[in-house]
Order: sequence, then structure tokens, then C-alpha cells
Amino acid sequence: MDKQQVIKYVKTAVIIIVVPSALVGAYYGYKYIKKKIEDKKNVKYYKATFPFKYQNDLFSNGQFVDAIKGVGGVLDSKVMSDDKNNPISIEVQISVLPSKLDKLKSILEGLNKEIKIEEKH
Repeated sequence: MDKQQVIKYVKTAVIIIVVPSALVGAYYGYKYIKKKIEDKKNVKYYKATFPFKYQNDLFSNGQFVDAIKGVGGVLDSKVMSDDKNNPISIEVQISVLPSKLDKLKSILEGLNKEIKIEEKH
């Protein structure tokens, strides 16, 4: 076998192996990206409210954010005050897919039974 035949066989082998692999990779990459884009369109926003007395236990040490990290994302938080400017509760805006809402509710209930969650309009 001379050098020209070896090059011809290598080119043929590359075409037989690489081209289909690239097409399959491109197809599944397209499906993955398309699913991620569709998921982002379906995100719902919720408001979780919990009493200010749990601020140190849940919020300051990051336990709240760490607990919901795999399910949803924290967008914003604010402290709600009464008329005398005393803090009474903390409201946290959470983004989550509807399919993960039950898991989020169970996580929040596990953290503290006083956490309330409602859909934000």
C-alpha cells in the first residue's frame, strides 16, 4: 500500500465516522438549547413571606437561598415594616418552573411552617 492509498482510506474513515457524529451532536445540542429556551419562557414568579424573627436563622446565614438553589432562584428581597418602622416580615421574590412548584413548597415547609408562598402577578 502506498502513501496515496493510506491517505484515501483515512479520509474515507474520517468522513464515515466524523460527519455522522457531528450531525448527531448538532441535533441533540439544538434540542437541548430549544428546551432551555422554552423552560425560561414558562418561569413563574412567586413571593415567599416569612416573619422577621427568622431572619438570622434562614436569611442571614444563607440557609434559605441554599435550600431553594436547585429548584428556583431568588430575584429580590425586602424587609416589610409596620407603622412604627419595626421590621415584621421579609418578602422574597422567587422564580421557579411550574413543574418544580411542589418541590419548592415542600422545601419551604421543611425550613419553617410559617413561610407563606403566593404567585406574584
